Amino acid sequence: MEEGIGAAARFWGVAPHEAHERAADTPQVDGYRNKEEYKIGEGVDGDPKTVGFIFSSPAHGPALCLPGDRLKNCKPQHARLALPSRQSARGCASISPSGLGAACGLHSLLFQECPHARCSAEQAPYQSLFGPGVLEDRLGPVRFLVSPDSFFQVNCAAAEVLYGVVRRQARLTPASVLLDLCSGTGPVSLLMARHCRTCVGIEASRSAVRDANENAAMNNIQNVEFIAGRIEKELSPVVADLDLCSDMVAVVNPGRDGVAPPVVEQLRAAAPLRRLIYIRLQAGPPAHGGQLGSALSAGWTGAAFPVDTRRARRSVPAHGPSGAGADLREVVSVLT
Repeated sequence: MEEGIGAAARFWGVAPHEAHERAADTPQVDGYRNKEEYKIGEGVDGDPKTVGFIFSSPAHGPALCLPGDRLKNCKPQHARLALPSRQSARGCASISPSGLGAACGLHSLLFQECPHARCSAEQAPYQSLFGPGVLEDRLGPVRFLVSPDSFFQVNCAAAEVLYGVVRRQARLTPASVLLDLCSGTGPVSLLMARHCRTCVGIEASRSAVRDANENAAMNNIQNVEFIAGRIEKELSPVVADLDLCSDMVAVVNPGRDGVAPPVVEQLRAAAPLRRLIYIRLQAGPPAHGGQLGSALSAGWTGAAFPVDTRRARRSVPAHGPSGAGADLREVVSVLT
């Protein structure tokens, strides 16, 4: 981890000795998963009907399944559900709401016949075996219903810590407008909405946007809007509509591939933007670091270092190191 911290510090323009410890502990480290996505395939013992998680990469040999009861982050009662399924690829159909499903506190059970490691609902529709077919959970005061195809944090206790850090770093006011990029099912917007004027989320997954809008309505949160589309296409029109905003904050929560260079360019060109919170999945420079780094080095050269490892902050002129423009911008990098 120390090597990763140093690499990230150099990438963001922060000397390692300028950073200081700031750890945010998760309240739960074992048995926290609120959802399991079991695969049926060959296990490490050669059993072709092993039910569990894919833990190896096809690039490094055959993809193998590891049973859920071997993983500490799985709930033991969830792992029990996989046992009847080992007799048949359709064995999970024998798990009833009043039988083992009830004993394990199961809310929904779905089956997807997918020939690959992962398929979308469009490629291979989900079959609901029982229950409403959605995940139901809470983050703080906000209730969420999440479709099986949509991303949602599997460790809600850790997610509440993460979003609490994001809220504090964002320093929202009643006049703030929050741009929620890669908004998913809406947790950032829905948790931050009461702290700012309005939130606008942009998300490529249409099922996630449907979930986000339904979650907003279910929680009676009215100052949020979610847009389905690619950020590089939708961001500029949104910023143009908000050009009179006095305080704009962006939260970027991408996958492991990071953000595309056109998105970085549009964020840099957004005159009202004062703070950018970048949520990262791993230590070290972000994915696509070369492009992102060159873009930031021409404008936002400083950054706050990851909250759960080390943090440092520097502010630079909003229009680049030349000082054209008196406003200050700030980039905060949060490592999950």
